[in-house]
Amino acid sequence: MIICRLKFALWKKKYENLSTLIGRFTLCAGLIGLLTALGNAESYGSLPTFPVESGFGSQGDCQIRVDSIPHPVWRGHSLYFFHPYPNHKQVPLIIFFHGIGADNPLIYQQLIRSIVSHGYAVIYPTYSKRTAFRSPPAAYKQIWDGITASLQNWKSCTDTTKIGLIGHSYGAGAIPSFTWKLTHGRKFGANGLFIYLMAP
Repeated sequence: MIICRLKFALWKKKYENLSTLIGRFTLCAGLIGLLTALGNAESYGSLPTFPVESGFGSQGDCQIRVDSIPHPVWRGHSLYFFHPYPNHKQVPLIIFFHGIGADNPLIYQQLIRSIVSHGYAVIYPTYSKRTAFRSPPAAYKQIWDGITASLQNWKSCTDTTKIGLIGHSYGAGAIPSFTWKLTHGRKFGANGLFIYLMAP
């Protein structure tokens, strides 16, 4: 009886250790994969694409131009503005909230280009991955400062009474807060407003 209990205890300890080892390995592999993807975000731009030729999801007729300005608080980084070109009128505005580490819009280029080709302008307010991990309120302030600077700089090109907010991952989680900030006591979205959240 004592021998059986001893064998069971050894068996239990052996497989508990194995389970812990597998768990740690899976966690490490996941983190390595995530960091590799975030560190090589630009490589996504070279992946093959299969554009929709016609109907829903196909490219629009507008040509696309990309402009940028320095970020007002995140030194050495930029805010991006994608818009139809040539264009001589105000167009509906999309604010695109990227995921952590995706401050280079190249990772979303196919989606953004498709949106703009249909006559919309896209503001891409960037924020620091490090700040997002350490202090979400500070990251939200970086985003808000980026939005306000972008709106000020490109206000002649955008119709802010028609806006959409698109977000991915961390950016998607930020959208409810910024929807309230943009619409509470303001005319943003007075003639049309939508939000679209993507995760993970």
